Amino acid sequence: MRRWLPAALLTLLLAGCGSTSKSGTVVHLAYVAGARVHVLGSRAQPLAGSDPVWSQDGRWLALLTPRGALEIEGGDGTSPQPVQGLSGPVAPGDFAWSPTADMLAVAPEQGGLWLVSGGARQLAAAGTRVWSLAWSPGGHSVAYAVTQPYTDVVKRSDALYTVPITGGAPKRQYVANQAGIELATWNLLWLDPLHSSSIAADGLGLVQLPSGRVLTTTLVRRDWLSFSGKRVLLVTGQGREPMTDKALAICDLASVSCQRLPQPPGSVSLDPAWSPDGKRMAFVRAAVDTGPVSGAAAAAWNATRTLWLAAGDGSGAHEVTAAGRGVSGPQWSPDGRQVYYLRDGALWTYDVGTGKVSQLASGGVSSFALAR
Repeated sequence: MRRWLPAALLTLLLAGCGSTSKSGTVVHLAYVAGARVHVLGSRAQPLAGSDPVWSQDGRWLALLTPRGALEIEGGDGTSPQPVQGLSGPVAPGDFAWSPTADMLAVAPEQGGLWLVSGGARQLAAAGTRVWSLAWSPGGHSVAYAVTQPYTDVVKRSDALYTVPITGGAPKRQYVANQAGIELATWNLLWLDPLHSSSIAADGLGLVQLPSGRVLTTTLVRRDWLSFSGKRVLLVTGQGREPMTDKALAICDLASVSCQRLPQPPGSVSLDPAWSPDGKRMAFVRAAVDTGPVSGAAAAAWNATRTLWLAAGDGSGAHEVTAAGRGVSGPQWSPDGRQVYYLRDGALWTYDVGTGKVSQLASGGVSSFALAR
């Protein structure tokens, strides 16, 4: 397997990294608290930064420093190294690990698409700002979106290209006429008419390629999409406020069809996550709130957010009352026995088998990332 780091760092002993579940599975988990990235179970000092993302095997962790520099550290939280050779800082969401190897695709703010593996090399789009990127399922190619040359800024068009990681000429796959492209995955994208941030904030059509058909309307949030094979569990609905018109739907990418799941009147469903085998799902359910938006109203609404579990088809949905209220961002452990989530500035885990709830970290935890 190809590595990006100097040979000296490849001698890191990573066997003891992460925590171990009851099934013996090693769980690689990083969380952000106090503007620092912590690795669960590590004795290393946490790094100032944000947006941790694990490599596919859990051996490496990429993150952004406060200045937007991309760094990679060992999976045990040690030996952080800046990625050299990139053309400037990197924004959140503009870097992604290959699904099959220890290499990163990166789109720096100053332009270009780069591959980080044994150093950084430019893969495509020299001098052009790449707006979003995604790996092919086999890790052989990278898809990315760029704006085509234009004379009218309002009517400019984005195009989707793919390029093999071995190099070669990029191939144009799709053009969004007078619209922006935001990639959700390799074959799913949002189309933003006239590159309007206001329109995008209220939800956009999620388009499946190569058919070009719209699956449903969603907010432009990758964390509200959860995949299992050719199915995607997502939050459907329009409007930028999460407290109105939000429900779960299961979409079949092969047939390009979606089925909206039932939910009790007066509620919304958010933060979907399929279990690794796709046989169960976790999500958050909260009360509908159509009142004026304010800090106090948001706090009151957050307190209605509860953890729910259901079968993979949405049946048998039930609240996990032991998890408490104010829940967000549930994710499954790799063995499907635990559900991790945030509540009250802390990181918690719920054991599906025993029903036990445990606090793993506190101190203003704002987000976390699990290796798959």
